[in-house]
Amino acid sequence: MNCPKCSKENKHDSEFCRFCGSKLEHQKIQKQQPIKKEQRNIPPWAIVLILVGIGFIIFFFINSQETKLSLSASPSATQEPTQQRSCHDTQVAYQDTEPYEVKLAYNSFDINYDTGYEGTDYVAYGNYNIQNLDQTNGGTFTAYYTFVQGDTRNTEKETVYLRPGEIQKVYFKWKGIVLFTSERSGWAQPRVDAPSVTKYRTVTKYRTEKRCD
Repeated sequence: MNCPKCSKENKHDSEFCRFCGSKLEHQKIQKQQPIKKEQRNIPPWAIVLILVGIGFIIFFFINSQETKLSLSASPSATQEPTQQRSCHDTQVAYQDTEPYEVKLAYNSFDINYDTGYEGTDYVAYGNYNIQNLDQTNGGTFTAYYTFVQGDTRNTEKETVYLRPGEIQKVYFKWKGIVLFTSERSGWAQPRVDAPSVTKYRTVTKYRTEKRCD
């Protein structure tokens, strides 16, 4: 510390100058107080204005969203009204394949009749040809031939398998002939039962469909 009178330097804790004896005045170092920041209080009317502004923004946003939804849900004023379509049932033709049963076509011809002895028996003979007229399917045909003598009728039966277009001769014989009788005798017209086969044909069918104009 410097003496205020002689300007000599002394120890900082000396009360008197060691050179001139003057009393030394110690200056107290005041601690710098921290500068307090001035706090500004927001006035109540400003808070009210802020809250009112926020409420107005929220109200405007919600109102705009409702307006958009209303416009999207409601048809436009310039949009033309939807025309109602007229619908009705109609019959539509289509082709389909279906099975059906049919008897094979045939022809019988060269019908023969005769009598004679077979050992000691007097017998009647008959035969005729059968032709399968179907060129695709074969089958088993049943041939009948009936011998008639007076009121007596005896029917003989034979079966034969004919391939498509094939011809075969069938034979019949009856031993119950009575000799020396005035009753008329002979073979009746032959009869043939043809087999049935399954064939397929294309037919036109109809289905109901809904058509709209």
